[in-house]
Amino acid sequence: MSVLIQQGDEVIIPARVLGELPGHREYAGGTPVFVETKPEEGFSVKAAAIEKAITPKTRLLILEFAEQSTGGVVPPDEFERILAVCRNTTSG
Repeated sequence: MSVLIQQGDEVIIPARVLGELPGHREYAGGTPVFVETKPEEGFSVKAAAIEKAITPKTRLLILEFAEQSTGGVVPPDEFERILAVCRNTTSG
């Protein structure tokens, strides 16, 4: 993390992710931006929510689900939408 983010950079993280990730982010000086996930959507993070959370200070999006206890999974079509949001944001 310390290679990817610097003091004040924002890191987008789905709100239901548990484990060591927030600690690593804080170590590197990042500011967390938690994107809510909803039980009625299977705790799956949505591209629209990520797009709303992105600011000029955003440097990293973490979609880590290995340690999260909700069982939420991002379907392949939603991953494609998330990828499109990230590409559009970085291209201009």
